[in-house]
Amino acid sequence: MDATTSVNEKITVEITPDKMYAYVIFDAPVQEGRRLTHQEIIKEIERHNIKKGLNKKTLATILQDRQAGHRYLLASGLEAKVGEAGKVVPTFDISKQSFKPILQNDGTVDYKNLDNVTLTKAGEVIAELIPPSVGDDGYNIPGDVLPGKEGKAVLLPKGKGTRVSEDGMQLIAETNGRIIYVDGKITVSDLYEVSEDVGPGTGNINFNGSVVVRGNIVTGFSVKATGNVEVFGVVEGAEVFSGGNILISKGVAGLDKAFLQASGNITCKIIQNATVEARGDIFAEAIMHSKAKAQGRIEISGKKGLLVGGRTHAVSGIKAKTIGSYMGTKTDVHIGGDTDYLAEYNLKLSEYTKTKTLYEENLQYLDAMLKQKEAGVNMAGMRNSLLNTINTTKTLKSKMEELKAEVDELAEVAETDRSTANLVVENVIYHGVHVRIGGAKIEIDRDEYKCKLRNSEGVITISPD
Repeated sequence: MDATTSVNEKITVEITPDKMYAYVIFDAPVQEGRRLTHQEIIKEIERHNIKKGLNKKTLATILQDRQAGHRYLLASGLEAKVGEAGKVVPTFDISKQSFKPILQNDGTVDYKNLDNVTLTKAGEVIAELIPPSVGDDGYNIPGDVLPGKEGKAVLLPKGKGTRVSEDGMQLIAETNGRIIYVDGKITVSDLYEVSEDVGPGTGNINFNGSVVVRGNIVTGFSVKATGNVEVFGVVEGAEVFSGGNILISKGVAGLDKAFLQASGNITCKIIQNATVEARGDIFAEAIMHSKAKAQGRIEISGKKGLLVGGRTHAVSGIKAKTIGSYMGTKTDVHIGGDTDYLAEYNLKLSEYTKTKTLYEENLQYLDAMLKQKEAGVNMAGMRNSLLNTINTTKTLKSKMEELKAEVDELAEVAETDRSTANLVVENVIYHGVHVRIGGAKIEIDRDEYKCKLRNSEGVITISPD
């Protein structure tokens, strides 16, 4: 190009492929070249079909005081909005389902009157579905409407004893019974009431529903229920298994024999010399010389709020008034995932893998049989073998799905970073207590008061609560 050649100012309008943004860039005039007029700039902009989202402030700037080479955002579209997610609205008080005791004004906790029973009748609506909404429309810079997006849909939490209405908007009780909300499902369960002790007079209890024991569960006996288990008395050296929550009004005097396991929460005034495991939370006034394990939290409140001796493990954190004793009683406290979960995860994963392999082998065998039949092979002599394989395949599929659910649940615990979980001490944690949070460990070598222990980058720190 000749050095004396004049070049007028140049405007370039860029439109993004999604037509959501428009940018403008100016090349400065060369030599005696002139600047573009307002009309020329506006005409070029209009040529690019920019009808919505024009930034008037930017337009005024580029008309009056633009800089060469600067990339100005001239127009912006508006993204379509996502609506609110659908939600389930129970018609009952869901807070009753936690079995969490309420701390009273005098510092005591009433473990007898938790008011957690919610009864329903067949045909009653127990939950309603609010569908997701559609968000506001958006637009692009040519003015095309971008339809709003529907929020995330949810399903009614249908459990046993319930059905979904024909329009899919209501969950209805199929039978008279008690409402139980565990593991994200709403169940209506039959209720079996024992007016005396569970012992020689009753034998072991195994019930498909909820069980209420007005007396005690004596040593050597057991209660198994798919729903909740409530005991108004004491659990001695006995076993209690619940597909829901466990509530024991007086406590567990376990004699190192008691074993309690719940798919939901465990609420018990005093737990002594026992093993207790909950997929949810554990609430107590005292846990002494026991093995307590919760995939949620463990809260020890009330006048005592005492945790001493044994081994206590909660994935999501522990809160207590007093931990250990002034005599230095060995007390192990674990928070977060640990080797127990990892070992169980590996075991279940191995079992799932073997079951899946057998299932796939059976499917291959059935597929081969089907091809032989289609080819005209007489299968009369293979009938029994074929039926057995079909039944085995169904059983393997069911077991595989069960194991997959367990593996997924354990994987979440084993792999999730639980470093945010902590140990809250409202009164004192005595020397001699061993604390593990995630992969970090510490032995308390002096009494610490009103503090919080947490894992900070692999080291347990103690700070004022």
